[in-house]
Amino acid sequence: MNTKIFYGDEHPKALTYLEFGEINLEKQTKTVWEFQLHQKAYDWIMLPRYMNDILAYQDMLKVLGKVPDQAIFDIYDREVHHADDASTHLSKLSGLAVALDKSSDLSFYELGQTLFGCIDGMTFCQNLLKAKGIEFPSVQLKEVQWYGVDISEMFNRIAGVIHSDHHIVTMTDSALLPEAVDVFFAKGISLLYVVRDITQFFATIEKGECSIFDYSFSFADVVDTTIGSGKTVRYLPIEEFLQAYAGRGRKMFVNERNSRFIPETERLWVDCIYASEDVCAQYTAMDTRIRRELEERFAAIDNATRFLNGRQATQWVPVEEFIERIRAARTK
Repeated sequence: MNTKIFYGDEHPKALTYLEFGEINLEKQTKTVWEFQLHQKAYDWIMLPRYMNDILAYQDMLKVLGKVPDQAIFDIYDREVHHADDASTHLSKLSGLAVALDKSSDLSFYELGQTLFGCIDGMTFCQNLLKAKGIEFPSVQLKEVQWYGVDISEMFNRIAGVIHSDHHIVTMTDSALLPEAVDVFFAKGISLLYVVRDITQFFATIEKGECSIFDYSFSFADVVDTTIGSGKTVRYLPIEEFLQAYAGRGRKMFVNERNSRFIPETERLWVDCIYASEDVCAQYTAMDTRIRRELEERFAAIDNATRFLNGRQATQWVPVEEFIERIRAARTK
């Protein structure tokens, strides 16, 4: 992975910066104690954010079954940064559970794994399912081979330190990965940072026998832009995707209740599973069931909504069917 290409260090359109200091209300002065640019700025702000999430999941696990459920969700609401964080960990866990049927030695690869906080998130989610009596395969997370690719050398090193009891291999270059792993996961923003064309898109998601990710397609041409972190992202045209997808040996399904068209930007955001047809069927059935059962268990707890990602039951449809619906709605 080339930092100059993917992170805007060459001919940048924007810069990542971090500023820390003091505003003296009495003297009405501002003092800057620390100022950083580029990768170090990103590392120094994101490291504590992701570490705070990890500690939150560890705290939730410590009190699981010892305090009312509402207190668990109070910790989640207060400490976990992204509202859908637990939902993504449930997705990853389901992917590994489905892979148990096909592989005795499980492997998992995350693009942009940061500190590998998914291990702590999945550990909590699996214990929560067990505590609530929800049937689920026993995934031995300490026996999984974990692969992570991240641009940050700091994140890669610390991930191994804080998860020294797990089998972790981290790297900055995806070329060092094995040919295939059981489960691949990426947040859409990581794919937007890294993927430059449709060939690379499919090469990336086909690293996993089961790939779970979200992504944003452009209804126009290729779009290059920046986001608030100062990083450059690229949106690929949906027509190119459909042409490249046709005739491939795998299927892509979209959770239509967690996907949407954004008219202001002419982009389509999709929450996806990409695998063989039978793996897709197993995964979508398991994902739908455990989320429905969790919603039933926590129906009386108002602040479980954020943890359950809005209490939206999943509804999976083929990607081409979902896109056709969006096209029809746009032309009305």
